[in-house]
Amino acid sequence: MSSCDSIGFYSGDDGHNAEARTAFEKSARMNRSESRPSPWPPANLGSLLLRLEKFPEAEAALREALCYDPRLAIAHYHLGRTLEGEGKKEDAIAEYQAAAELDANLAAPFYSLGQLYRLLGRVEDAQRALAEYEKRKAASGDTL
Repeated sequence: MSSCDSIGFYSGDDGHNAEARTAFEKSARMNRSESRPSPWPPANLGSLLLRLEKFPEAEAALREALCYDPRLAIAHYHLGRTLEGEGKKEDAIAEYQAAAELDANLAAPFYSLGQLYRLLGRVEDAQRALAEYEKRKAASGDTL
């Protein structure tokens, strides 16, 4: 983790989102010049932008992270939440499913799937997703 990431985490947790955003953007910029860029700087930036409901910017950052590591489950999950925020429900479902397939310990995608399926009137799918959420949460301790 770079020092910019550390500053970003500290600032974001402390409610100083503008400082966190600046630090994460700097970290993501620096990361792009690496011979083997890490997915974490843009993933961290995307997560913050999601929290700030800056959906188009979050989507771009999370897609950048997935270019560096398409198997980063948490980036797929956050991209799903971003896409859902943008009203792209079917795309969100695909990202939640990808996150769940990539990390057998991750419970949160099933919670989001359950809520989204319920919103779409897909009651049986919602029940299955929420049951899987409870199962994974109990097994791994992953919570939202």
